[in-house]
Amino acid sequence: MAVDEPKAGEANYECIYLHAHETGSETRAGIRQWIDYYNFDRPHSTHGGRTPVEVHEEAGDIRLAA
Repeated sequence: MAVDEPKAGEANYECIYLHAHETGSETRAGIRQWIDYYNFDRPHSTHGGRTPVEVHEEAGDIRLAA
């Protein structure tokens, strides 16, 4: 689930170019981990230092699976 969608340039640079993935499967797994980090752990200045998940949970926009 992508709560906020990162810009393609961010994903390309922070996830793909900075990490040497050996296979397509490793690349997909790395991208999935990066998107989770982007949404759940990485503070965003546009959200006042909160993560996208925190913002959406506060607004009642999403329910996360346990």
